[in-house]
This record gives sequence, structure tokens and C-alpha cells, in this order.
Amino acid sequence: MKNGRYIILILFVLGSAFVVSGCRSNKGSDTKISLSQDQLVNINRELVIKERERIESYIKRKGLDMKMTDAGIWYSISKNGEGDIIKGGDRVRLKYTCSLLDGTKCYSSEQDGDLIVVIGKSDIPSGLDEALRFLKKGAEAIIILPSNLAFGLIGDGDMIPARSALIYEIMVLP
Repeated sequence: MKNGRYIILILFVLGSAFVVSGCRSNKGSDTKISLSQDQLVNINRELVIKERERIESYIKRKGLDMKMTDAGIWYSISKNGEGDIIKGGDRVRLKYTCSLLDGTKCYSSEQDGDLIVVIGKSDIPSGLDEALRFLKKGAEAIIILPSNLAFGLIGDGDMIPARSALIYEIMVLP
């Protein structure tokens, strides 16, 4: 878990450095803004706090009863499912809807068909891979991923903007 936190911190620091390094004076000079590592860490800390506040506000507005993992994944299991908890290497099929905190629907199994993944080996956000490991086949859940565990600083280049927290409504098919 600690390694995940360090990776998150590194991604935020690198992203902030990228954004800040693109800022220049309007006078056309080559003067760059230079920030210390402590300043970058503080900027990233503020970004994480603001995103968490937006997620908590969403949860409150929707009246959801959710738990949060150490990594920052929010989840609520509405139907437990049966059998063993999903583990690495398991192949699962999902009915899902993926949307932004503002309600914009990004992807869904209605549009794109069911999502079939092999846990730990598929090209899905790391937070979703981790959250699926709390579920059993037949389970239904709402999962909220902070941006660092979703598509991060750059988004997916299509429907998901940079630095977007995502809401997944999931049903793990038996």
C-alpha cells in the first residue's frame, strides 16, 4: 500500500512540474518559473484535498453510504454476490457505467458491450482492478476512483478529461 502512495505522489509531482514548466511570461522572455520540491508537494497536496472534497460532496449529494480504502478508492456494495472474492488472474465479465462527478456518462456496457477483464492483467485503471478484488461474482457496487487511480494527469484521450475522478456502477456477471 505504501508503494502505491509513493507512486501517486510521484505522478502528482511530475504532472505539476509539467504544467508549471509550461507557464511563461507574456513578454516573450525565456524566464521560467522555478518551484522547489516542497512547493510542488504542497500544490499536489492541495489538488488531492480539493478532489477528495469534490468526491465527498458527490457522495453526500447522492446520499450514498460508502467506505474508503487506504488507497483512496470509495466503494459501496449493494449486492454481495456469491462464491469466493475475486482475485488476481480471475476472468470476470462486467455490466458497467463509467461517468464523471458532474454526471457526464463516459462509457457503458449499453454502448460498448460487457467489459471482460482478467484481474491484474487487463488494461483497466489500477483503482478499478483493485476495487474488483472486494467483490464476488454476482455482486453490484458503486466505485469512485480518484483521478490518480483512474486515468490520471492526461485522461484517456477520448471521453475522460485529465485529472478526472470516475464513478463506476458495476455488476459482476456470474
